[in-house]
Amino acid sequence: MHAGIPLTDEDRWPWLAAMRAAIDAARAEGRTHVFTCSALRQVYRDRLTPPDGGVVFVYMKGDAQLIGSRLSARTDHFFNPALLESQLDTLEEPQGALVLDIRQTPEALVQAILADGERHRVAAPR
Repeated sequence: MHAGIPLTDEDRWPWLAAMRAAIDAARAEGRTHVFTCSALRQVYRDRLTPPDGGVVFVYMKGDAQLIGSRLSARTDHFFNPALLESQLDTLEEPQGALVLDIRQTPEALVQAILADGERHRVAAPR
C-alpha cells in the first residue's frame, strides 16, 4: 500500500483470519476489545463476525475531501493517499453499524462509541 498498490483479497484473507482469531480470543476471555481495520466490503466484515454475533462495527463516515486532507497531513504512515479513491470505490457501506461523522471531535466520537457499547452490553444476553 505504501507503494500505491492496493491490496488484493488474497492479501487480506490472512490478516482478517488473524484479526478474527484475536476477536475470538478476547471474547473467550470475556474481554471487551477494540480492533481497527478498514473492512471495506461486507465479505470482510462477515469473516470478522463470529456465528453468534458479538461484534459491533463502527463506520467512521466522511467525505473524500476531508479524508484526503487528513491523509495528506500524516507523516510516517504506510497508507499512500493516492489509494483513497480506490478505497472509496471499494467501500460497501455497512448495514447495522454505528455510523459516526468524522467531523466530530475525537472526544465526541469516543463518547458515542462508549455509549453504543453500553447499549449493546445491556441488551446482550448473559
